Amino acid sequence: MKRLGIFLSIGLFFAAPVRAAELTPLNVAVDTFSPPFVMQANNQFYGFDIAMMQSICDMIQRKCVFTPMAFSQLIDAVEAGKADVAVGSITINPDRVTRVNFSQTYLPSMGRFVTLKKYIKGPFSLASLNKQKIGIEKGTMFAEALASFPIDSPEVVEYSTPEALISALENGDVLYVAVDNPAAMFWQAQTSGEFVVLGRAFNYGFGLGIAVNKSQPALLESINNALTEYLVSPQFKTNYSSYLTYF
Repeated sequence: MKRLGIFLSIGLFFAAPVRAAELTPLNVAVDTFSPPFVMQANNQFYGFDIAMMQSICDMIQRKCVFTPMAFSQLIDAVEAGKADVAVGSITINPDRVTRVNFSQTYLPSMGRFVTLKKYIKGPFSLASLNKQKIGIEKGTMFAEALASFPIDSPEVVEYSTPEALISALENGDVLYVAVDNPAAMFWQAQTSGEFVVLGRAFNYGFGLGIAVNKSQPALLESINNALTEYLVSPQFKTNYSSYLTYF
């Protein structure tokens, strides 16, 4: 991957050592690579969702233990009890709430189209996507979102990881990708404009939430209480500024 080194380069600045406190582990399933929400460098996780969960774990006196997996496996892992919770820019939708509980939302769920600068031939509109190959990550809601748009015969191609999705765009296997708006802005910023966001961000789903196993209502309550406190804290403002606002 030509760009992954660039994407990961900021990790050394933001990554923080894991605490060695003797606390009850909280098993947190996370996407393998979902910038700016979940990233990894030198065997340490960092990103907006990681910083959020570290703060929540501190508040509820648990020790976050992060387990990376494909995005499409996150809900499965929580539902099956292989993880207590999951994060990684997970959008709340009607199907997922039948399988796991969700915390209150911590960010809106917004999507964006991305292409390479060299592919841009004129002003962008949804008609630009007619009969084009559009890449999405497997397990996300973007197939459903694309089906709701007035796009003529798009060829939607699913990729198992964000890295594979990025490679497909770089290699010309697809001409567009649909991703979370913060991810789209991240890629544009980190590639000096080689990746270009298109059009306006669009709403889909019901916001981003923390997935929690349904058999742990007390954990859900404690996470919601901590999240309520976190969202008005200076730490939230710091993390938001560090990972999101400079895009």
